[in-house]
Amino acid sequence: MEALSKLIYITATDPDPDWEAEFNRWYDEEHIPNLRSVPGYFSARRYVAVEGEPKYMAIYEIASMDAYRSPEHDRLANTDWTERMRPHFRGRGLVFYEQVFPHDGLIHGAAWGQPEGGFLTVRLDVAPDREQDFNAWYDQEHLAALAAVPGVIAVRRFRATESGGPKYMAVYHLTAPEVPASGAWSKAADTPWSERVRPSFTTRWRTLYRPWEPVTTASSSARQAPAG
Repeated sequence: MEALSKLIYITATDPDPDWEAEFNRWYDEEHIPNLRSVPGYFSARRYVAVEGEPKYMAIYEIASMDAYRSPEHDRLANTDWTERMRPHFRGRGLVFYEQVFPHDGLIHGAAWGQPEGGFLTVRLDVAPDREQDFNAWYDQEHLAALAAVPGVIAVRRFRATESGGPKYMAVYHLTAPEVPASGAWSKAADTPWSERVRPSFTTRWRTLYRPWEPVTTASSSARQAPAG
């Protein structure tokens, strides 16, 4: 595991239940492979929620905004299959984030080098007059404390580059979704400084995911709209 870029964007979606199977085929068979082939796209990964919402999240690491705005992106992202799917899922916003801590790379956790089996995102807005203390808490105490918890592979933190979602996001790569339920996690998270900062949160969106495992189909004939 490595950090391929400091610039990422995320999309979070809930598909209509009758279209969920095709939604996943579209993502796995076309959308993710297409975006991975766009110049300037370093990675594209999908996750499915085990706690919280929206149900699905995709995260993309890109070289610059030029990659997202390129003709290649527009051509490969806006296909006939994409147009057919768009009325059948509800998006929770596409948000661009730039890494703010650590300056480069990842904070290696206690389980560094182990396979990823869980992924936690915590997205926050904070009262403007408390932002300085909030950022100091995250960078000087909170991330390092949680990185030391057994089962945490790596952590890093981001700030939105434009409006459209919570301003701050922390991501935690985990060996399993159960890691944040551990006593060690609670002990690391519940400190006097944490108690002082938490009342300043104005938005808190916490979702626990596991990596999505692509569904394989026998043939492209599976790309059919649900009956009825």
